[in-house]
Amino acid sequence: MIPREVFEQTLLSFLEPIKSYLDDPNITEIMINGPEQIFYEKKGKIHTSEVTFSTREALESALRNLGQFVGRQVDAHHPILEARLPDGSRVEAILPPAAPDGPHVAIRRFSKEKLDIDKLISFGALGNDSADFLKPL
Repeated sequence: MIPREVFEQTLLSFLEPIKSYLDDPNITEIMINGPEQIFYEKKGKIHTSEVTFSTREALESALRNLGQFVGRQVDAHHPILEARLPDGSRVEAILPPAAPDGPHVAIRRFSKEKLDIDKLISFGALGNDSADFLKPL
């Protein structure tokens, strides 16, 4: 059996194109619409990524490796993968034929710090009137 640490390192090497996003604690979501179209959410705003996976096969290999990591098969017969990365981030991936122009991947990352009304205002996600309405009496 392969040690967990080796499996984690292998998985992260397959995800190398997005590793900087996985390492950034301010990024809460990574959305991959095929190997060349990657977006990320940082501080409540969506950004287009400059990075890409080299090929569709490279992205699919990363997803197959993730499937092995969590003990699930992902292929044309099992085109939907729900999994967690070693850091606890939630992954939802859809491959062809379920997503003909796929693969599509959403990685939801969880913040280590608590999100409060003041932070939502600073991100521009909440206005002052809405914040006043939500504050307890």
